[in-house]
Amino acid sequence: NNAYSLLADTNVNAVYVATPPGSHAEYAIAAIKMGKPVYIEKPMASSYWECRLIHEIACREGVDCFVAYYRRTLPYFNKIKSLIDDGAIGEVTDVEVNFVNPPYKTDLSKDTLTWRVKPDESGAGYFYDLASHQFDFMDYFFGPIIDAKGESKNVARLYDVEDTVDAEWVFE
Repeated sequence: NNAYSLLADTNVNAVYVATPPGSHAEYAIAAIKMGKPVYIEKPMASSYWECRLIHEIACREGVDCFVAYYRRTLPYFNKIKSLIDDGAIGEVTDVEVNFVNPPYKTDLSKDTLTWRVKPDESGAGYFYDLASHQFDFMDYFFGPIIDAKGESKNVARLYDVEDTVDAEWVFE
């Protein structure tokens, strides 16, 4: 496999995993076991358990592992953070996020579906892949989530993963 040849190359000293999430754990763990720091595109892996496994192996091996949540360093989001922290917009007591992603043409036929809606490659649907940045912003702005509840559904049945997610959460 070309990916493993690349990982074994002594000229490669760090690895960026930007494949579909279904292979993130495989490549990240292989790189970590070779002692190479890893920067993984979001979402970190296709399941909570794979994320835990990557984290545990990185800790055990003493190798750095990062997930691509860089947007919180962008000036626009830092300005929002400072407005919140300074109380310039008052006390924030409630936040509503609406994430709407209408079906793409490729979603209308089983023959043209993208990896984002194939559970073996993505882990879940568009929400899982794309909404993680919104969760990272909220964690950055308001602190860790301490309670959450919700449900996901497949309403339109265009593909085998959820197309509707409703959730509520409480921040620290």
